[in-house]
Amino acid sequence: MTAVINAPDAATFRRSFPALEDTVHLASCSMGARSLDMDRAMARMLEAMARLGAPWREFEDQLSEARQRFAALIGARPEQIAVVPNVSVGAYQVASTRQWDRRPKLVATTAEFPSVAHVWLAQRQCGAEVVTVDGRDGAVRAEDLASAVDGRTGLVSVPLVTYRDGVRLPIAEVVDAARAVGAPVFVDAYQAIGVEPVNVDELGCDYLVAGAMKYLLGLPGVAFLYVRSTDATDRPPQLTGSMARIDPFAFDPLTLDFPEEARRFETGTPAVPALYAANAGLGLIEALDLHAVRRHVSELVAYAAMRLTEQGETVRMAAEAAARGAHIGLVDPQPEALGRFLAERQIVVSPRGDSVRLSFHYYNGTDDIDAACGQIRTYRESRACRRDPRSGPGRDDMPCEPAGGKLAAWSSVPDATTFPYDALMAEYLSRGKHFVPGEILDALGDVRSGFQRIRGSRGEKKRLEDFLDTALDKHDGRYEYTTYLALGLLALPGEQDVPIDVASAELRHDRLFAQLIGDALRFELDALDHATGLLPEMRPDARTTQKRLKLGLNAIGPALRRLDLRVDASADDPASVARQACDAVAGGQSRSDRLRLQLSMLPVFVVHDEYLFIRVLQSFETAFAWVAVHLRASLPAFAGRPAEVVRRLDRANGMLGEAARLFPLLATMQTESFRTFRVYTEGASAIQSRNYKTIESLCRMPDRSRLDSIAYHSVPEVRERLLAGQATLDDAFRSACESGLLASAQREALTAAMERFAKTLRQWRQTHYRLAVRLLGERPGTGYTEGTPYLKAVRTIPVFRHTGREGS
Repeated sequence: MTAVINAPDAATFRRSFPALEDTVHLASCSMGARSLDMDRAMARMLEAMARLGAPWREFEDQLSEARQRFAALIGARPEQIAVVPNVSVGAYQVASTRQWDRRPKLVATTAEFPSVAHVWLAQRQCGAEVVTVDGRDGAVRAEDLASAVDGRTGLVSVPLVTYRDGVRLPIAEVVDAARAVGAPVFVDAYQAIGVEPVNVDELGCDYLVAGAMKYLLGLPGVAFLYVRSTDATDRPPQLTGSMARIDPFAFDPLTLDFPEEARRFETGTPAVPALYAANAGLGLIEALDLHAVRRHVSELVAYAAMRLTEQGETVRMAAEAAARGAHIGLVDPQPEALGRFLAERQIVVSPRGDSVRLSFHYYNGTDDIDAACGQIRTYRESRACRRDPRSGPGRDDMPCEPAGGKLAAWSSVPDATTFPYDALMAEYLSRGKHFVPGEILDALGDVRSGFQRIRGSRGEKKRLEDFLDTALDKHDGRYEYTTYLALGLLALPGEQDVPIDVASAELRHDRLFAQLIGDALRFELDALDHATGLLPEMRPDARTTQKRLKLGLNAIGPALRRLDLRVDASADDPASVARQACDAVAGGQSRSDRLRLQLSMLPVFVVHDEYLFIRVLQSFETAFAWVAVHLRASLPAFAGRPAEVVRRLDRANGMLGEAARLFPLLATMQTESFRTFRVYTEGASAIQSRNYKTIESLCRMPDRSRLDSIAYHSVPEVRERLLAGQATLDDAFRSACESGLLASAQREALTAAMERFAKTLRQWRQTHYRLAVRLLGERPGTGYTEGTPYLKAVRTIPVFRHTGREGS
């Protein structure tokens, strides 16, 4: 394979995989990372189905394209490629063409992936004599394979790279030995193709299989079988179907014919989604210089082996650099346990047998390896210190070392992946942010000032940076609503989504909304069960808790349904249903999700109700951010697509209505509890909500007096956008009306949709005001406003100016 002109470098390639910002993906030997290209391919498939209903012609094109792309990748012709469901079927199809009574010997190795090895073993019932050559430490010696091959051999099978330890086997020597006696060679290239050049003419093999879901960056359901020549088979494949006919669309149930090309090895309808994904992945791979990829991956393998060996780990891989594939095996007595530990910390690996596989693609870097090694070290230390020898049997966990000591120990080897979040959060939650000791805050300040020394992936370092920003806000004298709610840690849907991906924003909203309210319900359940000591002051009674659970379930319900998280709501006991909901939400959480929830709960005091207060306000902000995405996406649609504007406004209106279900939940807060912790929130106020002001500012340009008031000076970036000429729905509506392009029915539909949205927003303000009156009375606002009088005054500000229907 020749070098690709203008091939992307590793950093550019990585940008096609946005999930890698907060996930370390070291499992490409099992499944490649999800790419933007795959997402777009899936969207194209769904769009074709929505547009055409049964777009079989497009599906056929995907099949042909995949065949051609894979052929080009391995230096073959498209007619030499069969598209099969998986490697097992490909292996079976090859085996089924052999007449074992003629040449009964099938030579394989202990290094085969079991899926292939089992197909070979099953040939014994067809008369094959399966001879398995043993490997030493994962390697298979060429002389051992050659000595097993003789004139009775009907097939020789060998993997290009072993699945367990990433060892490249001596294919050339095997092919030479097989050719000398006229035996065909079957090569499993699944663990190599996509991260190194593979050319079937250079290999000299007769058959080659590989699937799409590993280094080729696709999905399960598609694999490829290369067949050098169909003339070498003893008989047609025994498993067949319509796609293996000379004319697949003749639909003749009485004719069994086979084309001369490799398509004769195919069966029935392929997995269409996997075809789209396969083409997306192949498109990414064919743009690369695979020689450069091979060099990059080889350097990562060597670096990982060095780091792990320095930590005292045992690593399995080939001794010679030239014989190393794209992954290594980390020996561990409990690989699944280590794999789960790493997965909980958003590091994806692949346990197999007695080792954990760490595999590398072009999108990986040394930061990924550093992150994994840091967590592996933490895992070893936690296992070594799990039991306190002084405590005797029955006590599993040693007492937590104070946060200051943990920070000092961590500072000697600063790595973002091993930062002692647990100890710090215990410190904050046991006292409240307002009362964290100065020495802890000073130590955290030292961490921030020496941030350039910290190792770790970009995602882990960004998380630590955001945590420090929130944890040190009072210490820095910049405490406000945004840091009180830890919004920087929540990854809200918002302006960073460019181009605007409304579907992605909705999914992000639903997941985060469900997680925030689910966590609030879990805290209420734990308090009800006396299972938590957090925020112990002024616990509500059981009746109030039951009411909260019921209202919380009502609020979370729409998001759960869209996420397809099923809850049996028929139970009479709200606690029982709430437990189901909490379990359903927690079951889909990643390590990043769990950390996000943990680190975003930094109450100022230890009053129970502040937990609910923070989670509800965070949920409001999540809804506001989502509504702002929809409003922003609707702006360009005013020019020629008024029906889309109506649809988006109604969707935004519905989301505001859903979020309003949180008001009754918030109203269960005990007035005295709220007034107790509110003393320590001075400086943080909802008037500083950037997301709410974004909604207001997208609707229309505020009057100059409001634009110059504390309301907008509290959110300077929103104010600056307005002064720079930000587009608004109000102006877009006026322009559309003045253009003369709107039919009267279209104008009426737009006006009605805008009024529906305006009415809901005004109701929101009214409800906010009434709740504030009950909780605050005449007390001033903590954001240096006059409090409820301010809320009363802003209730009636018109949402739009030009619809002509909004009164005061």
